[in-house]
Amino acid sequence: MLKDEPQKLWIPEREKFLKEFIRLKGHGDTMLYQTCQGLPGCPNEAVVCCRDCEGLQLYCQGCTVMQHTVTPLYHMEIWTGTYFHCISLHDLGLCVQLGHPSGVMCCNPASAFDDDFTILEINGIHSVTLNFCNCTTAQTHDIQLLHARLYPATTTNPRTTATFHLLDHFQMYTFESKGSAFEYYQSLSRLTDNTGTRQPKDHYDGILSTKEGELAVLCPACPQPGRNLPQDWENAPPNVKWLYGLFLAIDTNFRLCHCNKSSDQEVLDASSRQLQEKSSCAGHNAINLADTKNARGMAATGVGAIVCARHNLTHPSMVGDLQKGEKYVNMDYLFFSTLQHASDIHVLNISYDIVCQWSKHLWMQMSRYPSRIHLQPDNKKLKEAIPECDQHIFDLQDFEEAIPPASLAAWQVMITEWEQDRSKPNPFELEASVATQASVRLELSQLEGQQLSHGVNTSLHPDISPSVLVAVEIDLKSLQ
Repeated sequence: MLKDEPQKLWIPEREKFLKEFIRLKGHGDTMLYQTCQGLPGCPNEAVVCCRDCEGLQLYCQGCTVMQHTVTPLYHMEIWTGTYFHCISLHDLGLCVQLGHPSGVMCCNPASAFDDDFTILEINGIHSVTLNFCNCTTAQTHDIQLLHARLYPATTTNPRTTATFHLLDHFQMYTFESKGSAFEYYQSLSRLTDNTGTRQPKDHYDGILSTKEGELAVLCPACPQPGRNLPQDWENAPPNVKWLYGLFLAIDTNFRLCHCNKSSDQEVLDASSRQLQEKSSCAGHNAINLADTKNARGMAATGVGAIVCARHNLTHPSMVGDLQKGEKYVNMDYLFFSTLQHASDIHVLNISYDIVCQWSKHLWMQMSRYPSRIHLQPDNKKLKEAIPECDQHIFDLQDFEEAIPPASLAAWQVMITEWEQDRSKPNPFELEASVATQASVRLELSQLEGQQLSHGVNTSLHPDISPSVLVAVEIDLKSLQ
């Protein structure tokens, strides 16, 4: 039945719709009048049309300004004789006055900084003429803007604001669509002018022109050849050469994840299906569980970062997405990328919870990555954050040799069982009771009671017992 197919019902009416659309783009009913129908008796020609007001009535320039005193953010079009041309109320002479009721001019107005003011509204980006109230009882400029429900971009000489209406709209937009502020601004820009001939100001091109890593704030204390190092730092003696080493900390955060999005990192994508080498050291979950990370519907399951280990400042090119867990390929790429900005440093001190496993094939893996991030390992001395690793292994072996074989075997079985089933007894928990200060005081008090019952009193003062004296001494030492 046709009543269930509204498009077919509409087809016979499409010519009527098309003619009405053409009428809406023209003069509408204004052709019936010779002069402006705005203010009574206005003799001027009606040439200005508001595309945001209801109706198609055209008015002269003066009447249009008067009728839009309380709606200064509407879009105007002016008839040139052959077509309608976009024009703003700012160009027609409308001035927005703050600090006074609408339509009331200030006797001592102050124009906006550089006489240039921009307001963002949900129908586009508007350039307006705006005056602040400069009377003796006037509020500051930012407060006057807030009174007008305009949120300033800065409190010092504000020149850009957003309406509260737009902020509420943007909040709901981000909640529902998860769109970015950049995409939202681009939409406002297209609503303002979709032809590309009068694009609003856009500083994004300036950001795109920056080189990789230029936006990072360098750590002023980290070694930077040519900036904060002496000229002969390369020939420094061994006892002070450590001062010129770079200390970096590597870690990941799996709470910073986001849904699928296009990516152009071909190196990481090419290695996404390669299995992660299992840890031969302690049971590092970051390594052993990297391939089991649930990445369905996710462009990134977390974020990896490299920062200054001593001052916690980020390094250039040091943050990257983790497509599936904490894989070597991601951390290698970040490591070699950030070291392109510190290629002159000879000693690297790396703090990483899986450094013993990660550093095994580091230089060999570098050959898989683009040549632009390659380093010369012959000029680098990579030091693990856990010092004397080989010495620790030797000390462990020496310690295990002093333990009876049966006890050592039983201990290793307990560790294996506990790692497989955490409900088993934890071999790392102390079974012996630990003496506390309260238990020591109780024991000393009981000993004094026994001595007093036998007539022995060693107190130096009738109000202070030996146990209280010892406790006071311990407290005083802890406060020093």
